Parts: sequence; C-alpha cells; structure tokens
Amino acid sequence: MRTFLPAALALALPFQAAAAQAPPATDFIDLFATTCVAHFHAQDRLREAMSARGASVIKEQPASFFLGGQPGTAWTLRTAAGRHVVALREDGVCAVSAQRADLEQVHAGFTALAATAPAPMVASPRDDAGPSGGALRTVAYAWHRPGERAALLFTLTTSSETSATIQAMASLALVDEPAGNP
Repeated sequence: MRTFLPAALALALPFQAAAAQAPPATDFIDLFATTCVAHFHAQDRLREAMSARGASVIKEQPASFFLGGQPGTAWTLRTAAGRHVVALREDGVCAVSAQRADLEQVHAGFTALAATAPAPMVASPRDDAGPSGGALRTVAYAWHRPGERAALLFTLTTSSETSATIQAMASLALVDEPAGNP
C-alpha cells in the first residue's frame, strides 16, 4: 500500500469534504463517518478523537479479533444504540463494528455515504469485497480517480442473525486496484 501513498494524499481533500457532508442515518453510520471516514487521512487525529470520546482501548486477544490478527488499536464505546468497536490497523484499515444494528437503516446510511464520490473521483460498486449469502450481506464501493490504481474501498458486512457477535461492520481501506478503472 505504501507504494501509492502520494495518490492517497491526493484523495484526501475531496474525501474529507465528503465525510463532513455525509448525512448520518444511524449511530453506527454516524460513528463510522466521524471516525474512520473523517480521520482516514490523519489517523493520529482518530486516536485523539477516541481518547476525547472516552473510548476504552481493548487489550490483546479481544483486540486481535477486531483487528483481524494484524497490529493496531481497537477501542470500545457505548452509544445510545449499544456497544461499538472502532479498530485501526497499522496498515491503515479502519473499521467500526456494532454488536446490534437496524440493518435496513445501516444499509441505507452506508449507501448514502459510499455510493457517490466527490468529484473528480467516481464510486464503483464492488461485488467481490466480502461474504454474502444466508445471513451475511456485504456491499462495497471503491472511490477512485479514473485511470489511477489507488482507491478507497468502503465495505459493509451485516448479519441478520440476532445472536451474531457482530451484526454490522463497516470498513475503509486504501487499496491498489487493477489498472484501467472506469
């Protein structure tokens, strides 16, 4: 990922503007927008924001679950809607997880946030971003400048199982797309 960091910096300005304008649909989408999206270009500010919110750092083994076994930091906090975890991996991937969520509202809010990219970027739906079928549903959008390989990948995975440990997880990552983006 570090090979196209300059391209990521070029994405930061319109990306920050989009984060500020995104209408939050739920506590979950609001948390995703005000953490991962708003601070993706300046992740030290995310760390400061989590501290300011009074979020607790999750230690070792439980944190590893939310970080996908990668190094990073995970925080837990409560909102009016319940328990949430914000995880920031050292490779820059940021995710928000909710123990419980209104899935229709979460999908609508995520689509409102991620389906339209600020110009000159374009948003492209991705069908290959994660598991779907049965209780699981994944939707994803990549934001990129036409012809550039660097893209911001927004991914939402939800579970309709009410007993699932995590019912909703939204993530944001900088990825290297194949050449020839539309």
